[in-house]
Order: sequence, then C-alpha cells, then structure tokens
Amino acid sequence: MLSLTICILFLNAAAPGQTAAGSWTLGPNWTYNRSMSNLELARIAMQGEINKRLLNNSGTVRTARKKVVATGRTSFNSDGRHLLPGLIADQSKGTEAEKADLKNALEQALRFYENIALQKEYPANDLSFAMLYYVINNYVIFRNIDPAATDISGEPQYLVGGFYSPLFSHERALFAQLKNQLLSDKTIAGMEDRDKQIAAEMLAIYTTLMWHQFQELGQRRDMRGLGSMRARAASNVEEFIGAGIEKISIGDKGVVVNR
Repeated sequence: MLSLTICILFLNAAAPGQTAAGSWTLGPNWTYNRSMSNLELARIAMQGEINKRLLNNSGTVRTARKKVVATGRTSFNSDGRHLLPGLIADQSKGTEAEKADLKNALEQALRFYENIALQKEYPANDLSFAMLYYVINNYVIFRNIDPAATDISGEPQYLVGGFYSPLFSHERALFAQLKNQLLSDKTIAGMEDRDKQIAAEMLAIYTTLMWHQFQELGQRRDMRGLGSMRARAASNVEEFIGAGIEKISIGDKGVVVNR
C-alpha cells in the first residue's frame, strides 16, 4: 500500500436548484473544488485485487463498436493523452517506482471508462458522459446494496445483487438531460478543453475505482465496507441532484425528483 499525499480536485454539483415538481436543474455552482481523501484514492487504485481487475478489464472491449466522438460545447479535444494520472503521480510523495505504479493504475481506470463508452456507443470526450457515468454508477451501487437484515450482534447484513439495472433508454434519457443542462449553463461556455478533460477524467477515475471497490467488497462480503459504500454512493447522488436519495428515481425521463 502506498503512503501518498495527493490533492484531488473533484467535480460535483453544489446543491442544484429545483424547478417544477419532479424536475431539477444544475445550479449556478455545479462545479467546485472538493478535497477528497488523499490516501483513499491512492489506496483503492493500488489495492491488489482492484488493480488486477483494472488490468484484466482495461485492454479489451467485448463488443467492438464504432468510436463515437463528440463535438460542441460539452465536448473537449485532446491529443489522446490523459492529463490527470501524470499530474496526480507527480504531486504524490513516494519513490519513482511508486509514482509510476500509481500513474499506471489511474491510466487503467481511464481506459476502463473509455471502453465502457465504446461498448455503449457514447463519446468519452464529452463531459456529459462523464457526469452520466458518475450519476448512474453511484445510483446503481446504492440501489444494489440492500441492508437486508441484522445478525445476532445487531449488525446489518447487506445483500448485493441485481436489484436495479438501468435500461439503455434510461441512460440515454439521462445523458440528454445532463447535456441540455450543461449547454444552458454559463460555466461551460468559459471552460477550455483542458478544463473539461480534467473534470471528465476526475469523474471517470473516481467512479471507476468506486465501482471496482464495490465489486470487491461484494465478493468478500465485507458488511462494514458495503455499508460505508452505500452511504457514500447515496451522498454522491444527493449532492449532485440536490435532493434526498429516497426522492430520486431514474427512468425514461432521466432523473426525476419525486415530491
């Protein structure tokens, strides 16, 4: 396990404003700098089983599809190189070998994200897809960790299973919803390609590592870890949408905030 101190800037939504009943919209400050637990992301990225998952999944695409490339204000142009893995590794404390290992793990997380975009025919170079990736996966993690019962000590027993899986149409509806909201937001107009790429990469890295941690905790039946993961996923969705998780649903209209 690496002993690193990394300053992570994380894109999230700051209490988005509510509009008509059942709807929501990104507030004026949907992007802000949030200091994540420096050690946490490094530990997750370098965890043995997580790293194996990334290495095993990042290089292959099960269903080869045509790459979708976005254009317009929510997209960003790049030369194909990732920005955050090197920046995070360079800012970390550790040996050169440790920095190289960390950079590689974060690169693998981004390749995993890009392969998901390719499989599902989304543009990986669009901030709207990075936001969709974040919201959908956090919502799925929350819904699929069910506090089913308690054991004899009174501790919750969590079940992990296919309780919720978004339909492709639901994903598409949410993607369109997020894209339209970004397009109407003044902040996006002032963002350079580099800013949008870094924001997208942060969402992609954080979400990918969280997803693999969720899978690992489920396999180990780590009840304490699953409970913490469920709470974190709920908080992520709530902060982004600006409503309690019990009022949020995702369907063929995208995200709906129920009254």
